[in-house]
Amino acid sequence: MELVEIIKQKQKRKPDDAETYYNRGTAYLDKGQYDQAISDFDKALELNPKYFEAYYNRGVAYKEKAQYDQAISDYTKALEINPRLALAYYGRGIAYCFKREYEKALKDVEKAQSLGHTIPTELLNDLRKTSGGKN
Repeated sequence: MELVEIIKQKQKRKPDDAETYYNRGTAYLDKGQYDQAISDFDKALELNPKYFEAYYNRGVAYKEKAQYDQAISDYTKALEINPRLALAYYGRGIAYCFKREYEKALKDVEKAQSLGHTIPTELLNDLRKTSGGKN
């Protein structure tokens, strides 16, 4: 049985469980089914508005759909709840890159790095050059 189906069975037993929606959303995200993932993350957040992982992963789904403003908003919400979430800084930085907001991108990517996330050297160097920063 596929993971999504297993989670659907669990959801039938516990329909108001934010974690179940989150887990199914993550499974959809892994399969590239972004609209379904977003729908499940929406439901998880309706049930638990402080679920920063759901904001983060919904941001990933929006980024993959090239909906960068929505992605940035969700990454920001995740960071309001958990300001040490390096992946959210990194994801938001990448979304800013796609919007050509390179100074914001560099700031977020450097923050992610300061929190322990490994950043490709080439990305850092390109952002520093593009945003007018120093190598």
